[in-house]
Amino acid sequence: MKYLAFPTAAAGGAVDITAQWPIFARRIMWLRNITMAAFIAALAGCATENEPRQWAKVDRQAFECAVQPIFDRECSMPACHGNPLRRLRVLAPGRMRMPAELSKALAAQSHESREAGDHPALTAVELDFNFAQARSMIAPGQAVADCPLLNRPLAVAAGGMYHAEGGDIFANSADADYLTLEAWVTGMGKEQLCK
Repeated sequence: MKYLAFPTAAAGGAVDITAQWPIFARRIMWLRNITMAAFIAALAGCATENEPRQWAKVDRQAFECAVQPIFDRECSMPACHGNPLRRLRVLAPGRMRMPAELSKALAAQSHESREAGDHPALTAVELDFNFAQARSMIAPGQAVADCPLLNRPLAVAAGGMYHAEGGDIFANSADADYLTLEAWVTGMGKEQLCK
C-alpha cells in the first residue's frame, strides 16, 4: 500500500515511505529521549535551594531617630528617592507617601496642626517601609567603602560613587550626617545615635 510516494534520484521511481517508518520513528524517539534528558538535567540544576538573604543587623529605633531625619532632609525629593521608580524609595512628610497611610495620618493629625500647614508624621507602616528600603542597601559583612547607602551619596572626589548630576549629598566622609549613617550601618544603636 503506497500512501506517499517520493521519486528517488537513482531509480527515477517512487519510494514507499511506510517502509521507512521504523527508522523515522526511532529517530523521533531518540530526539524525544535526548530532549527529556536535557530537561531533567536542567531541572536537577534548579533543585538546589538558594540560601535566604541575610539581612544586615541594624537598629530599627536608631533608624527612626537618627537616619530617617537625614532621609527626610536629603533623600526624599520627588526627583530623587521620592520617586517610585528608584531602587531606594524614601517616604517623607510632605513628599511621597502611601495613600492609605497618609489618610490615617491625616485623620490622626490635630486640627491646629493641619491649620498651621504641618504635614503629618510618617506612620509606623511607612517607617517600616523606609527601614526595609535602607536595610536592603546594606549587605552583612560588607566593607563600609562598598556599601551603596554610604558611597552613593558621597562625592566622587571623596571616594564615593557617581550618584546623579549634582547629586553629591556629602562633600566628604567627615560630614556629620555621613558619620551618622556610617555609625548606623556599622551597627551602632539607639543608645549611641539618639541623644
